[in-house]
Amino acid sequence: MRLLRPKDDGEFGLVEFVGNNIPSYAMLSHTRGNDDGEFAYKDLVKGAGGNKAGYMKIYFCGKQAAKYFRVDT
Repeated sequence: MRLLRPKDDGEFGLVEFVGNNIPSYAMLSHTRGNDDGEFAYKDLVKGAGGNKAGYMKIYFCGKQAAKYFRVDT
């Protein structure tokens, strides 16, 4: 399972867990906006998309979760 984790610089990183050692995590389920405004996996991998409206939803979720979280998209 891949989970997002807030980094010290305010960005997000992916952390992969295998087997039964999956930590507790928060899950954000949200209503999608238009495709141009949604922050997607490809944005995360490229380190882009921080200017998209959907990024703020994920940023807020990460601040609330404090450690690990997942986004249902």
